[in-house]
Amino acid sequence: MAVRLPTGFCSRVTIPLCNCCSGCVLLLFCGGAGAQSPGAANVNALAGLMPVLQLVCTDVDFGVWRVQIRDSAQTSTVELDDRDGTTLVGQAVGLSKANTTRQPVAGTCTVSGSQAGDGQKIGVSLLSVAAIDFGGSSDHELGRPVAAATIRANFAVPNKVAVIAGSASFKVWGTLSIPARIISENYGAYVSVAPVQVQVIDAAAP
Repeated sequence: MAVRLPTGFCSRVTIPLCNCCSGCVLLLFCGGAGAQSPGAANVNALAGLMPVLQLVCTDVDFGVWRVQIRDSAQTSTVELDDRDGTTLVGQAVGLSKANTTRQPVAGTCTVSGSQAGDGQKIGVSLLSVAAIDFGGSSDHELGRPVAAATIRANFAVPNKVAVIAGSASFKVWGTLSIPARIISENYGAYVSVAPVQVQVIDAAAP
């Protein structure tokens, strides 16, 4: 028996054989003039890596202070707050307000990539709470001192800061201690001998 299939059509047709002992044989017929060409396209794989949590901070600048040559028993302490305000404790010194000198400014740290939810707080800390030592610096309009005075500072940061849309910012402030003895060779620019590391600890994703 002949079975006619439409062009381009494939089907399974069972055709019984005349031999009673052989049973039936399953045959597959495909219609069409010939095999069709397969389609092909390229697919690239893309990926990226970025820090889970990133922290960038600016420097703390205690400003330039006018100090008389002296040899007394009392130091001068400059307290810089998180709003760039200063308070003097101890022997008086005067803030230089000349246009050529930098004014006191607290450092600003910016957090990005936090997994914390909006309004959730992440921890902030200093990895070292030891006093910061200073040395002479030539990176300033004042020039490097001939003999560096024993100037020290301490930093402070908030314990926690709230995150909004994965980001947050906070201030770094502190105190600057100017020694009781100052000689003319001490005049000049100073910079911390080693930077202080600030650490943030991310909260778990909400």
